[in-house]
Amino acid sequence: TQVLSEMTLRREGPPDAPLLLDASEDQELQRIALNGRTLAPEEFSWADANTIAIHAALPPQFSLSTSVRLHPHDNFSGKGLYFSQGRYCTQCEPQCFRMISPMLDRPDVTARYTVRVEADKQQFPLLLSNGNQAAKGDLEGGSRHFVEWQDPHPKPSYLFALFAGDLDTTQEDFVTKSGREVKLRMHTEKGKTDNLRFALRCLSQAMAWEEEAYGLEYDLNEMNVVVLDDFPTGAMENKGLNIYNSACVTIKEDTATDEEKEAVQCTVAHEYLHNWTGNRVTVKNWMELALKEGLTVFRDQQFGECMAGEGAARRRIEDVEKL
Repeated sequence: TQVLSEMTLRREGPPDAPLLLDASEDQELQRIALNGRTLAPEEFSWADANTIAIHAALPPQFSLSTSVRLHPHDNFSGKGLYFSQGRYCTQCEPQCFRMISPMLDRPDVTARYTVRVEADKQQFPLLLSNGNQAAKGDLEGGSRHFVEWQDPHPKPSYLFALFAGDLDTTQEDFVTKSGREVKLRMHTEKGKTDNLRFALRCLSQAMAWEEEAYGLEYDLNEMNVVVLDDFPTGAMENKGLNIYNSACVTIKEDTATDEEKEAVQCTVAHEYLHNWTGNRVTVKNWMELALKEGLTVFRDQQFGECMAGEGAARRRIEDVEKL
């Protein structure tokens, strides 16, 4: 798998200070270029197994391009970019984007991402990343295709996400308070979309509740959710592309217990509500993890109490018992 990256950076330190990029020794580094010029071997070095040092003089603003080759089929960690059950998926929190491409892989460094994914059209018909879909089409020969995604909002690298595979999709439209239409799509294993209808309804409810309770609208034109039987993390709030393990959100609504429904409702709301508390407003470093998680848990409990109606007191007692 080939990963090409181009970053626009602004230097804040002295021009002779090296630029340190987080990376991974498992990458095959093929090229580093500064403003389009390929760096000579003496202009960069591996400071250690996970850090690349750029020694070339850096102008106040510059572009830095890298080309690396990855081996997702040999990545069994469930981190970075990995291949499982015939599809590609990512998990970048907390510090795993560096396994995909050299980067300043810290939550206090945010950037706007444009992502182009190219793959075999028959094997990987569904190509997803963060943000709004900007373009798609076939490549020369017709057997491969591409999709481009643009996320207009700066985000830290741990919120980057990518999926390539073949899943079934269920969807509905959500209209924001300001009248903007948002496409909500949930993608899951073949033949299992019926078990996501409750989760999809919970997503719409969480979006409407946040508008009423906090005056915050969803800030993209589409919201994609991928639900996989083998996703190892449980649930991840990647900007505009949440990823779940199936056990967290799939239920048969006509036979599920109230407790099972409340668990799905809480999980879907929590990951969605991270859109503002954790994604748009993020942490400075990982010592502040409890800030984004604690505030989002507080908000998903508020949402749960609102949905519980007369059972709100019971929900509060249960939440305290969990603590």
